[in-house]
Amino acid sequence: MCLKQIKRIYTYRIMCESCNILLFLGETYMRLPEMKQTFSDLILNHSEELAEHMFRELFSLYKARFTEEEIKAGTIPLYIQLIHIVAKGLIDEKVQIEAPAWGEKVGWLSIKNGGELGGTIKSSNLYKKVICSFILEQGEKQRLSYMDLSDLLAEVDAILTLTIYGFSNAFTKHTEQQLKEKENMYVKISVPLVPISPITAILPLVGEITDLRSEVLLQETLHACTSKRYENLILDVSGIYSVNTVVIDTLSKLIDCLNLLGVDVMVTGLRKELSLSFVEHGIFLRGVRIYSNLSKAIEDL
Repeated sequence: MCLKQIKRIYTYRIMCESCNILLFLGETYMRLPEMKQTFSDLILNHSEELAEHMFRELFSLYKARFTEEEIKAGTIPLYIQLIHIVAKGLIDEKVQIEAPAWGEKVGWLSIKNGGELGGTIKSSNLYKKVICSFILEQGEKQRLSYMDLSDLLAEVDAILTLTIYGFSNAFTKHTEQQLKEKENMYVKISVPLVPISPITAILPLVGEITDLRSEVLLQETLHACTSKRYENLILDVSGIYSVNTVVIDTLSKLIDCLNLLGVDVMVTGLRKELSLSFVEHGIFLRGVRIYSNLSKAIEDL
């Protein structure tokens, strides 16, 4: 056999092998939708069994904190819901958007039970372990190729990873909520209405008046004056150093509202800058008694 013939045969073999590889890849691609449908059905049909398996794994982690009945009653329905999201998500990408919502729901339940984000995320690895082990077991029975299983496992992993986003979202919202509550508590504390007699109180304003503090200041002051039936309110503004439109609007609204309630307002510690700002904004504090300091206002009661 000459060298030219050997080359021709070698080239022919390479072409045949290439064709076989392409045919194999084409067959795998064509089978993928069918394979997803098959595993979607398998997962749905074994959803209760998989949920029980998830429960056993979870209980081994948290049995020191909860009884079996407490965990099982609350988790089995949630696990079945997650398993359905995974199964249906394999054949319908639109279903996958339900995964973050599921994760957020579970995140809030974890917060309610005193859980932490780290432990909640750890549980997602548990879900992956149970479902992926089931896929591997079923794949082995059906003699699927490694490439086929890799595609399935990657999609399942992607769906379950979306639940972590939901977990994080719940804990982020909870943290923001706590910060907001603490801020509101601080703002309420910064509205110290001090009674000096059954019908008179002093409201010393100190520091910056923000939009949030302005709202709370109006609400808390008007509520206190109404519930305590104060007839006189001494508004001490000597602690206000930063003058802006929020400060002017807040003080103007507060004085007008108190006058409507029949409360006699006295203002003390009115600095030159604040006084000029009132005039510039067309606010003249008519009917309001103004004193240079707190002691003179108290003497005039």
